[in-house]
Amino acid sequence: NISDFLVLDIIGIIAFTISGFVVAVNKQLDILGAFLICFMTSFGGGLLRDAISDNVPVIFTSLYPAFTVLVVFILALAINLKRRVNYNPQLWFKLSDSLGLLFFAISGALVALEVGFNLIGVMFLSLVTATGGGVLRDVALNEIPALFKNQDLYGTVALLMGFVLYIQQHYFMINDFVIVLNIILGLILRLGIIYFKVKLPRL
Repeated sequence: NISDFLVLDIIGIIAFTISGFVVAVNKQLDILGAFLICFMTSFGGGLLRDAISDNVPVIFTSLYPAFTVLVVFILALAINLKRRVNYNPQLWFKLSDSLGLLFFAISGALVALEVGFNLIGVMFLSLVTATGGGVLRDVALNEIPALFKNQDLYGTVALLMGFVLYIQQHYFMINDFVIVLNIILGLILRLGIIYFKVKLPRL
């Protein structure tokens, strides 16, 4: 429902804003560059999700997405998050990026289910919603996107989340408890993959 989507979207935006901020700190960008990277990371996937599902992008109809990024960015500057990030940038990035990935993967899958996409459509929309912002960020920074390297099974986790939600919708029932359970199990899976350094074979 709308409240579930709103919560998922806001938490995903917060997480991806933080991950964008971490990247900006590592790249030593100025304040404007850092804000633009946060913006791209937070909204790239949502724009693709809405365009593919034939919806007007939420960022163009609601104020909360841009407001959320602005508030998180200002808070990050106010509490000097840069200093905290520099202690362990990989931990900050992996955790925030994993949360953003999961929340956006689920929101993408829910939108796909709402408009009646089949299994392939649900998995694809879950993937592009979760990874679109990261791809845009990496391209802007002239790097090979993590999605194409499938770093830490980045895209695989998003596809799996779309598959699980499709099965749950058609054979069980998706409710708040199921969504929270998916988030918890998905985060355990993602962090486990990172911890044990699981990777797909390279060409």
